[in-house]
Amino acid sequence: MTNWQTVKKHWVERWPDWHPIILEYLWRQDIDVESVDNVVRFNYESDLHDPFLLPDMAIAVERIITALHKDQKIVIFGDYDADGLPGIAILDAFFKKIEFNNYELQVPDRNIDGFGLKDIHIERLITGGCDLVITVDCGSASIGALELAKDNNLDVIVTDHHEVPDVFPADKVIALVNPMVKDSSYPYKNICGAAVVFKLVQALLDTISNSNQTWSEVLGNKCSNIVPGWEKWLLDLVAIATVGDMMPLRDENRALVHYGLQVLNKTRNYGLRALIDNSRLERGSINETDIGFRIAPRINAASRVGDVQAALDLLTATDPLSANRAAGKLETLNKERKNMVTQMVKQAHKILGPKQNYDSKVIVIGNPEWLPGVCGLLASRLVEEYGVSAFVWGRGPGTKLKGSCRAASGDNVYDLMSQVSEDILEGYGGHIGAGGFVLRPTAADELQPALEKIIHNQVAAETNALADHTSTKNLIDLKVVDVTQKLLDEIDRLAPYGHQFPSPQFQIQAKATLQSFGKSSEHLKIRFIDGVTGIKWRSSIDDLEYDASKGSVGVSVVCQIEYDSYIKSPRLLVHEITLLE
Repeated sequence: MTNWQTVKKHWVERWPDWHPIILEYLWRQDIDVESVDNVVRFNYESDLHDPFLLPDMAIAVERIITALHKDQKIVIFGDYDADGLPGIAILDAFFKKIEFNNYELQVPDRNIDGFGLKDIHIERLITGGCDLVITVDCGSASIGALELAKDNNLDVIVTDHHEVPDVFPADKVIALVNPMVKDSSYPYKNICGAAVVFKLVQALLDTISNSNQTWSEVLGNKCSNIVPGWEKWLLDLVAIATVGDMMPLRDENRALVHYGLQVLNKTRNYGLRALIDNSRLERGSINETDIGFRIAPRINAASRVGDVQAALDLLTATDPLSANRAAGKLETLNKERKNMVTQMVKQAHKILGPKQNYDSKVIVIGNPEWLPGVCGLLASRLVEEYGVSAFVWGRGPGTKLKGSCRAASGDNVYDLMSQVSEDILEGYGGHIGAGGFVLRPTAADELQPALEKIIHNQVAAETNALADHTSTKNLIDLKVVDVTQKLLDEIDRLAPYGHQFPSPQFQIQAKATLQSFGKSSEHLKIRFIDGVTGIKWRSSIDDLEYDASKGSVGVSVVCQIEYDSYIKSPRLLVHEITLLE
């Protein structure tokens, strides 16, 4: 079996300018030695794929240009999360730029309507005199609604990135622009919904720039010419959506987030500026972690607690005053969301018990008092704590039991749900890592045993091989003396990090002393003999049964390297610590 030591010499000779530890990380990420350039260097023109390779893109562009030319009413119907909302904002910015005004933005209520385009939405659109619907980050699973639209001569363009059912009624829509379409020739399928919309805008701009027309001629107005490359200013929204929807940071997504962060740090979007200020972030130093932990959660908070309009108003704000008002409201909603999740976690712990006593391969938990909009947050927390996939349900203002699921390593929650009987799941959607579902009211107790049976029947060898691979493949043995600013600088050069391209994780075994700190001594500081320090948040010395009077002790830590701005040098962010005999 190939290991790093057998290939190290070849990698170091091929890439002598890179630290060997960085090269080992890339090898552990299954990156080919000849493909390193594609990961560590960025080129906007070559890294982004041709938008016309997406299914039905040319058809969608033609229909939209016709609608613009005829001044037909367009409704942009998008999902309510940190992917769908930025996607809506991208189309909104485009229509504003070309000064087309005959359009509306619509978002369903997460807790009442649930995910996707429904019959009731189509009925409202028909009544409202809509000519063309463009979905954003949804629509692929909305078979009944699409058939209803077709029966009433309402044109629909679906832009999405979710799995497409085998029974999708292709003849009921004008176009299905989705990289997940079977037999799609798009080079990389795992882009988010907002990225698909960005591609649509690219295709629209390319089509007009390559024709003999101007946007003024198409629209019959006096709009200003669009400067070539203007669409790059939309990449801040794409980066937020890519990170917020946990898309793999591989292939095209790396470039989208890399350039999106550059735009975000000098964004022209009034709402994002206000959100950044309210989040106490500093423009110029915002990174992908800030998106994942500060920006995207605030955008998601609006729909989770029942006020999605606040997030939509923020991302489409046209002046600083309205942007600041929306950002302030989002901050309040985010605090409310945090309080909800804290209470849900406590309730879940009482039901599930400690991790070491939980032996099921999946978690299914719910409460009619929980809002469906925050169930995904609890699911993510439970996956992190218990190490198995989690399905969490609640009940909104209606009678439906709606929930969200998150996948543990080795699982595909969309595939799992596809095998559950219709007598249990009334509906479901999503992708490999995350999804949503609707439980039949009488089947709440049947989902767990059904999923356990499905997981048990899967090929054990495949599942175990993948789990073993992901748990050990990414961990790099490191000596304390290797924790230097040079290594940290090279780690930073590899950013952005995220799903399927995690920040490098190391295992260190060395002598150290331990010390508690914090107001209630709730954190742990590890001082290694070689002068490097480490921090483990929310960890007590008492948990380790450490005797300080004995001085230094052997420890084994799993950690990341970060910059400590206080001491102005690298330190270890410790995730796990074990005392050695």
